[in-house]
Amino acid sequence: MDLEVWQSDDVLKPNCPYLPGFTVEIVQHIPPPPFGGPKYSKTIRKPASEDWLRTVTQTEAILTHPPLETPAPSEPPRRAHIAVTKALAVGNARGAQLVECSVRYDQQQPEKVRDLLPSTVVAKIYDSLYYDRANSISGNPTDTAFAADRDYSREAAAYGFLEDKGLTGNFTPRYYGSWTLRWPVPITQSDQTLGQMHRDVRLVLIERLDGTPMRDLFVRNKANDMAVDEDIDDASHLPEEYRLEVAAQVFEGIVRQRHVGLNQGDLAPRNIVIVPSPHQAQILSPSELRVVLIDYNTAVVQEHTVRFHAGVKRERPLNPARWLWSESLPELRGWVPDWWYLDVKRRRQWLYLSFVAQGKGDAYASPDIELDPEAEPIEQYD
Repeated sequence: MDLEVWQSDDVLKPNCPYLPGFTVEIVQHIPPPPFGGPKYSKTIRKPASEDWLRTVTQTEAILTHPPLETPAPSEPPRRAHIAVTKALAVGNARGAQLVECSVRYDQQQPEKVRDLLPSTVVAKIYDSLYYDRANSISGNPTDTAFAADRDYSREAAAYGFLEDKGLTGNFTPRYYGSWTLRWPVPITQSDQTLGQMHRDVRLVLIERLDGTPMRDLFVRNKANDMAVDEDIDDASHLPEEYRLEVAAQVFEGIVRQRHVGLNQGDLAPRNIVIVPSPHQAQILSPSELRVVLIDYNTAVVQEHTVRFHAGVKRERPLNPARWLWSESLPELRGWVPDWWYLDVKRRRQWLYLSFVAQGKGDAYASPDIELDPEAEPIEQYD
């Protein structure tokens, strides 16, 4: 059976260029409001029809449906050059590209502008040409231009919101703004170049973290000849006290984000970065440890949702012990000890000692139940 147009070779699509040595000018950009999904607007941008997508190549599709335009900044936009120094997660069908970059400003830029970015950053690039065109479930063509713009709008909204709330630079990476870059696209006919057009690509810049994703610390600690699933890997080779301290910082960071009105929506070991990375010979004390949650392209900022109504908000965040009293949080399986899931009483005792006892609960809203480790299980708190 002949391939459909959308499955055929895309002669105008080069291999992913975001590799060490790649250099480009970037310009400050104001992102569109977040859209897509069940809680954000579905009218800001709509995906192209599947029938039409079958008739065009990926390049043709994204040139026909470029990223959304937004009003220009009130002042002349900042400009800089980035040079990729390390590929963190890139590929022809990877989705958003993640790279480490050095930053250089043109000398004509005012000094106060040049000081806004550090010399090294991480760029997350939402290039729709390098999103997977086939739907991972149905195998049908998907609108990668819509997907890239959606991811950009959500992530920029999340980072900008957390920055405004003073929550970047600790549990959330520092945020250095939203940007755009421009790619030339040749116009050809019968193998002759007749001219060129361009396409715009959006990106965000965030802090480079000198640490290790939690998932990268998992190893095969338990023998299981029948196992083929990588989920049997874990971090039990690291001291339990250390792992629980990391978990405590995760819990505290999440309740503080949710208190201001953001749900990151993708808590997973691959999205938790531990700074610095633990050494086998030296496990740092809690005061020297920083735990960072990354990846906000599925995050939901409540004030941007279609059903948002401002109401009375707690003065302080929910106590992590209240949140986790009857919630085991399976996303951290492999990091927290096995007893976390097997022994409810022991988990509650740890939660009580970590977040309630000796005045530790004063930083949080008063729970609406008595947090007694000896009590019977309660209903799930949402």
